[in-house]
Amino acid sequence: RGKEEANGDKCFSFSGPECRHFVVLCDGMGTGLGAARESYSAGKLLRQMLSSGYPPDAALESLNSLLALGGNGAAVTVDLAELELDTGKATVYKWGGGTTWLVTPAGGEKLGDITAPPGLSVTDTRQTTVSLLLKRGQLLLLASDGVEEKTVQEACKRSVSAALLGQNILKKTSGQDDATLVTIQLLPV
Repeated sequence: RGKEEANGDKCFSFSGPECRHFVVLCDGMGTGLGAARESYSAGKLLRQMLSSGYPPDAALESLNSLLALGGNGAAVTVDLAELELDTGKATVYKWGGGTTWLVTPAGGEKLGDITAPPGLSVTDTRQTTVSLLLKRGQLLLLASDGVEEKTVQEACKRSVSAALLGQNILKKTSGQDDATLVTIQLLPV
């Protein structure tokens, strides 16, 4: 949900090499067209690198260097989820984004630490990485900083589908910033 006509949050979901699937959530600083451009550019670059076979760490380091050298430090945050579709393993790389959640039948659990955004320094890489195995009935939530933690915690106490959970959370978010929530659930084929 965008605060202005142009939403400063952008989400990309795409296949990678082998049985990999990636979800990238970029949050441009502020709201409006400038934030939308920054988040779209960062997400597009990551999509190109990851689709080509770059390892996530290398892709994120490249993005950090480009932002730092271009004078765009702290212009965008990045949450990247790498999903191994054949095993259910998920690795979440967080760099300045909002809180990431693992939702189980028992409720919501925060994952990783919120760090400074990329692009502040070429040599200082501050992303956090969390690896987990997604099991049946679990959801992974990537949220921009416009999504309020209290709202997520309350919504995770009720058992609903992934789509309804996301809709409920966004309906109850106050709207002080752009708010984007990505719900990820692996389903058997």
